[in-house]
Amino acid sequence: MLARMVESLSIVGAGRVGRALGRRLREWGWKIGVVYARSEARTRKAVRFIAAGRPQAGLTVQALTSRVVLLTVPDDAIPAVGSELARIGGLEWRGLMVLHTSGATPCRNAGRSFWWPTVGEPAGGASIV
Repeated sequence: MLARMVESLSIVGAGRVGRALGRRLREWGWKIGVVYARSEARTRKAVRFIAAGRPQAGLTVQALTSRVVLLTVPDDAIPAVGSELARIGGLEWRGLMVLHTSGATPCRNAGRSFWWPTVGEPAGGASIV
């Protein structure tokens, strides 16, 4: 199992919402782990703005080294991103908290393979908020 930091956060989606939340959470004492975006340039820009984090273009299992995973992708991308995270993470999701910033997409629409991979629990034990 991957080692996890107690108050750490990975950000999936390095647009305006991800950057703003990342910066504010860093100011409040959160450790920013990996920051993801589709392009390396956007990810580096986000890390500079947040003043913390490790840039990563494309999703990897490193998202799971943080206690909290914050999805700040557009609403229509949540199911695909959730499914990809479930595929790469497997049971490493146990004990994590996953948050998404959509006001329009309930968790039940976020992609069944992400929220209920096989055993009927959210992401093998993750808390979905």
